[in-house]
Amino acid sequence: MCGITGGYGVPRLTENKLDKCKELLKRRGPDGFGYFDSGNGCQLIHSRLAIIDIDDRSKQPCFFDNLVVAFNGEIYNYLELRKLLQKEGFNFQTDSDTEVLAACWKKWGAESLNMFDGMWAVAVFDRNSQELILATDGFGEKPLFYKELSGNKLVFSSRPDVLSIIGDFSLQPDFVQLSNYMVNGYKSLFKSDRTFIEGVKRLPSGHMITVTSEGRKI
Repeated sequence: MCGITGGYGVPRLTENKLDKCKELLKRRGPDGFGYFDSGNGCQLIHSRLAIIDIDDRSKQPCFFDNLVVAFNGEIYNYLELRKLLQKEGFNFQTDSDTEVLAACWKKWGAESLNMFDGMWAVAVFDRNSQELILATDGFGEKPLFYKELSGNKLVFSSRPDVLSIIGDFSLQPDFVQLSNYMVNGYKSLFKSDRTFIEGVKRLPSGHMITVTSEGRKI
C-alpha cells in the first residue's frame, strides 16, 4: 500500500503544505516520500511502502523518458511484461513493477492498462504533451479521490482529507450521501461517485480521467 496525491493547475505547494501531506500519507507509505513539480501546473506526491525492489532507486515519482508516474498498487504480471519489453529493446534501471508500468505506457500508452493483471491507482504525467492521466483498476481495489476546482483545476489523492491541503478548501459533509447511507446502507455508497465529503468524488473502478490545460474527460 502506498499513497499518491497531487494536482493540476494548482499553485506550487509550500513546504508547510508538503509536510502536512507527508504526515497524513505516511500511514499508507512510511518508507519514502517524493515530490514532483512540473513547473507549469502539475504536481505529484508519492508516499512509499517498499515491497518490490526496496532500494531507493525505485523511489517515486518514477521518471521514464518524458513520463512521470506515481503508482499505488501492484502489477502481478510485471515480470512477463518486463521480458516482453526487453525484447522490444527497453532497458530497465530497477527491478520494480512501477518502472515496467511506465515502460508499457511509453510503448502502448493508456491501452497498456488492458495488459495489466493487478490492482492500481495511478497518475501518469506526460512532460511533452502536459497531459495528466489518472486511472483505477477494474475492481477499484485502490482508492482514488478527486475534486474539481474553479479555473479548470483538479486535485486528487488516495486520502480525501489530503485534498483540502492541496486545493486549499475546507471539508464539509455531503448530507445527501450521509442520508443515502443511513437509509439504504453500505451498498448504496457505491452506486455513485459521491463521498461523505461535499464536492469530493471517488474515481469509479476501471475509469480514467484525462486532464489538460483545456479541460478534462472521464
